[in-house]
Amino acid sequence: MTGSDLVTPAAMEYLESQGHTVRHVRSDDLAEAELHRALIGAAGYIIGGNEAVSAEHIIRAHELEVLAWTGVDYASRVPGWRTASDHGIAVVYTPGANAPAVAEFTMLLTLAMLRPFTTRIAGGPTPTIVPPAGRELATRMLGVIGLGRIGSRVASIASNGFGMQVCYSTPRRDRPAEELFGVEYRPRSALMAESDVITLHRPGLLPGEPPEIGALELSLMKNDAVIVNTGSPELVDLEALVGAMRDKNISVAFDGIGSGPSWDHLVALGPDRFLAVPEMGFSSRESNDRVSSNVVRDVSAVLNGTQPDSVANPDFRAVRRHLRP
Repeated sequence: MTGSDLVTPAAMEYLESQGHTVRHVRSDDLAEAELHRALIGAAGYIIGGNEAVSAEHIIRAHELEVLAWTGVDYASRVPGWRTASDHGIAVVYTPGANAPAVAEFTMLLTLAMLRPFTTRIAGGPTPTIVPPAGRELATRMLGVIGLGRIGSRVASIASNGFGMQVCYSTPRRDRPAEELFGVEYRPRSALMAESDVITLHRPGLLPGEPPEIGALELSLMKNDAVIVNTGSPELVDLEALVGAMRDKNISVAFDGIGSGPSWDHLVALGPDRFLAVPEMGFSSRESNDRVSSNVVRDVSAVLNGTQPDSVANPDFRAVRRHLRP
């Protein structure tokens, strides 16, 4: 198990109560060689840090039976997951466990952009004499890209809590969700053009996949619209965003830190226009408890010979038997 504090002590105690020995590497940023050493002899591996798990790590971990991601987006965040699956190693994850935390944080960032206050916090930079008037959420249109566990929760909070209108866009229209959450489907171009606030709730990009929001999408936005991205920074074309923010009075909030010249240019605009925080939306005490409980339950299930609920490759045992008769 890696990471300093994401996986709770109670979760580690549960693993020990099930007869497992826990080796906790208390680092959030293991180097490649350090991770190779940490995986020697490990039957289970719970990713609680920020290390990049490569195919080579998986291949060299000869005793590994289960790889666990403490979140949902394993396909873009764990490069070696497919190699693990190909080698008959169970890949487990925790769908929905952090959805309440991310959804609430999405609304926090939305409010921060419509009611800008970050430069006027006591003890911070000298505030302006007259703060600019903010905007209310009620009656405004929220466009949700990705209506999964997080996106649907954001839609519900925005509609029922703040009185917003809500539309959504997904690769496949979801009519039951429209009825359940009271949202309206829009093609991507219409969502970008009609929304006052646009929130991103989809997994990170796979190799070769273009950004979710690029120059075309940005050109369709209202002059004073807001983007809130609680997914990966790469979901938005940063170079195109620089140009759009130069031409329009749009504002943007990211839950996550990017890099490069375009990122530096955006940060220089100041937090009233471009607000970025280290990735933290997923992390609350309650969320971490749920994630920890779910991940150790499923890791223990694999190691004890039963089938966990949240496994990305349910045929892992058949694959393992074929490879290791």
